[in-house]
Amino acid sequence: MASHENGTEYATKADLKHELGALRTELYATKDDLKHDLGAVRTELKDDIRGVGIMVERLESKMTAFAEGLQGTREALQSDMHAMEERLGTRISALESVVRAHSADVQSLRHDVAGLKQDVTGLKADMTAVQQEVAELRRRFDQRDRLADIEQRVSVLEKRLTP
Repeated sequence: MASHENGTEYATKADLKHELGALRTELYATKDDLKHDLGAVRTELKDDIRGVGIMVERLESKMTAFAEGLQGTREALQSDMHAMEERLGTRISALESVVRAHSADVQSLRHDVAGLKQDVTGLKADMTAVQQEVAELRRRFDQRDRLADIEQRVSVLEKRLTP
């Protein structure tokens, strides 16, 4: 380094060349280090990309297997639902015919019950008449018993009066 008249130091051409050479050497070393680091990063990235690719393939395989299983389950459920629909349809049809038959039977029974109610009303009237007749017969029987007592007493009196 050289000094100026006012006391400031300045670099000479040789100093600058030396400094430039040192900077170039440092730059080339840094460039080589960067190339080496870049190569390592590329290798690492390639390995990571391969790993991700393997994981994606595994996931695709699992998803395919899952989708196939899901499709099989769906088909089985649809089959079961159709079979159940047929069974229930058959049962419902049978129940509907039973309900229709029972409805006709109930209607017939209602008609029969109405007739029986009329019969019971008639029998009640007949029973009332029979009860009245029985009461009349009892009254007559009681009168007859009294007449028989009177006749017996009259016979006893006649026997006494007859010489």
